[in-house]
Amino acid sequence: MQYMQSERNSNLGKAARVYPGYNKTTARGKKLSMNYHQTLQKVLDYIDQHITDEISAAQLAQQAGYSVYHFSRIFTGVIGISALSYVTWRKLQYGLYDLCQGEKVINVAMKYGFETHAGFTKAFTHWFWFPS
Repeated sequence: MQYMQSERNSNLGKAARVYPGYNKTTARGKKLSMNYHQTLQKVLDYIDQHITDEISAAQLAQQAGYSVYHFSRIFTGVIGISALSYVTWRKLQYGLYDLCQGEKVINVAMKYGFETHAGFTKAFTHWFWFPS
C-alpha cells in the first residue's frame, strides 16, 4: 500500500497516467520486480535533473546499471515508449512551460538541445498536435 501511494507522486506514476501502455508487466506479460520500478524511477529523476543536457541511451542505461539493450527493453516495456522518446517528450514539456512564461521559441529550442526552432516546432507538433 505504501508503495502505491508513493508511486502516485513519482515520475513513474506520472508516466503511468500519461501513457496508456504503462503497466507493471513487460510487453510479454511477465510481472516486473519492484527493483525495476525503483531503478526506472532513478532514471526518470536523472532525466529531469539533466533535462537541458544531451542525454543518450548509454547514459540512461549506465544510471540503471544495465546494458543498453536490457535497459531499452525494460524501459519500453514499462513506460510504453522508448527512453529517448521519453526524453524528447520531457524536454518539450519543460519547453512548453518556458513558452508559457514568455520566452522566445528560439531560446527555448536552444536551451533544450534542439538545433533549430523548426526542429523544436516539428517535435512539438508531433507530440502535442499543436500548432497543426
